[in-house]
Amino acid sequence: MSSPSAVLEVRGLGIDFPVRGGEVVGAVKDLSFSVRAGAALGIVGQSGSGKSATALALLGLHRGTPARVSGQVWVDGVDVVAASDAEVRALRASRIAMVFQDPLTALDPFHTIGDQIAEVYRVHTKASRAEARARAIEVLEQVRIADAARRYRAHPHEFSGGMRQRALIAMALACRPKVLVADEPTTALDVTVQAQILDLLDEVRAETGMALVLISHDLGVVAGTADEVVVMHEGVAVERGTAEKVLLDPQDPYTQGLLAAMPRLDSPLPERDAAASEPETLVRIEDVTKHYRRGGALSGRRTEPVPAVDGVSLELRAGETLGVVGESGSGKTTLARMLVRLLEPSAGRVVFAGTDISALGERRLRPLRRDLQMVFQDPLSSLNPRRSVGEIIADPLRIAGESSDAQIRAAVRELMTKVGLDPKSYDRFPHEFSGGMRQRVGIARALAPRPRLLVCDEPVASLDVSTQAVILELLRDVQREYGLTVVFVAHDLAVVRQIADRVAVMRFGRIVELADSGTLFSAPQHEYTRTLLDAVPVVDPVAAREKRERRRSAAAIA
Repeated sequence: MSSPSAVLEVRGLGIDFPVRGGEVVGAVKDLSFSVRAGAALGIVGQSGSGKSATALALLGLHRGTPARVSGQVWVDGVDVVAASDAEVRALRASRIAMVFQDPLTALDPFHTIGDQIAEVYRVHTKASRAEARARAIEVLEQVRIADAARRYRAHPHEFSGGMRQRALIAMALACRPKVLVADEPTTALDVTVQAQILDLLDEVRAETGMALVLISHDLGVVAGTADEVVVMHEGVAVERGTAEKVLLDPQDPYTQGLLAAMPRLDSPLPERDAAASEPETLVRIEDVTKHYRRGGALSGRRTEPVPAVDGVSLELRAGETLGVVGESGSGKTTLARMLVRLLEPSAGRVVFAGTDISALGERRLRPLRRDLQMVFQDPLSSLNPRRSVGEIIADPLRIAGESSDAQIRAAVRELMTKVGLDPKSYDRFPHEFSGGMRQRVGIARALAPRPRLLVCDEPVASLDVSTQAVILELLRDVQREYGLTVVFVAHDLAVVRQIADRVAVMRFGRIVELADSGTLFSAPQHEYTRTLLDAVPVVDPVAAREKRERRRSAAAIA
């Protein structure tokens, strides 16, 4: 039996996955922990550490898969590993529920948010439609969604990323579970929305008395929420203890390495190479605007222009790194795509190396394409799954048609070595690589034509902190070697601080602050910049809780 004081207890959990050739890979090995009612446990580690496999095992979600689960997982007195399928189905939602990482894929696009929440409640409680609808509205209000009765009828695409995550939390709370498992619930969110979601989870835990298991690759995310922390590496818990003990006095080298890799606002600024003379202006943006249309003929509504970028002007100096930061919807990605002419401005000019590329036709633009390259946020969706990574990197060289096949393959192997890929993996495919390795492929492809401008759109947003640090160092190295001008788009100011010479802060399509890194981080002038900085996670649990209390006080006053 489980401990009477624990609502969740894991004993000797093992999870193995069979692979080709009859081998077995151990994803989780002899893991044990317990969580009391009302308490919060943080489980942290890199991709592949076993933390998400553990999360699935807590709800018995490995059933029906080739995974082999051993040990015991006690949830409110029931062993999930030994229980029947019917018993496990009864446990889910009513005693233990889960919030997944990507709300857009976890929600059904064809049904309204409210109906999906109500359906979960009806299935597990046999409530009437009216009762289920009332409960759905109640939990939408509980997760701070304004005008919940009206938003009940909204579909997932009508919600922002943060609102969709709130809706998923509402769905998980519908049946009043005793344990809530949140698996990377803030990974794809900007820092201010991330802070709001973490604050919400903390408030709901305090109001309901449920236990919380918060899983993340970011130690800063768990710092202000978790009472205790388990650090996992290659399926093993290498360190555990109170949040203060693990995060402020780590004993295991792996934990120390995770903390060292985490971008922080209080770390020394990286040294910048001193410029011998005033660098030339490579790109000049003059009053650039980009409008999109809302509504349209198919919707039967009158169209109206919505500005994504609204009158932006700035200059990019040759050889510098400009960070562009802001929340989702601030216009930073739209601006980035106009810089490399993946989008055409609605108005204004983008002048690259003396040529106005704003309205160039494709034939006249083609010779400049090799100088304008982009690294995308999600390398898996931007890489052709049917082509080997070597051929993906070779594509820009083949399009240029200036080299023989042997020369191209030699150049690609050299590039692969430069970005930390094994040249022997030339013929492997993107799905065979980790997220960090796929991002290296994307960088190598962008570097292949020897560009002058490299635009990186959230290139480390979905990577764990140690992989993130490696990619940032790689970008710094190739910039110095190639003399690149880099635009680095991100929502996290702590990440931008590690790489940018100057920083532009965007909000509602406009630049609200532009300054060199030293000035912006030491003396931000705009209130919005200060809000972004205050939302950056910190690893000191005491400081993290103090920041949370300040946010709550400010919200109460507002």
